[in-house]
Amino acid sequence: MKSLLTIEEIHQVAKKHARRTLHDESNMRWIFFDERGRAISISDEYSFLPEEEKREVLNGFLHWLNE
Repeated sequence: MKSLLTIEEIHQVAKKHARRTLHDESNMRWIFFDERGRAISISDEYSFLPEEEKREVLNGFLHWLNE
């Protein structure tokens, strides 16, 4: 079975594709902006989510990358 991406791996992928990346320490989340100004936010708590919820986050992230 293929393992899901870690928050660090998501960050590395996003850095390659995002125009701008911010880490909001007060809310413990990463915010990625693309060249069209669209943003996606992923919480640092991603690492502690159950596998099914991680899949939902990853699906949203992949949709943002490919849209």
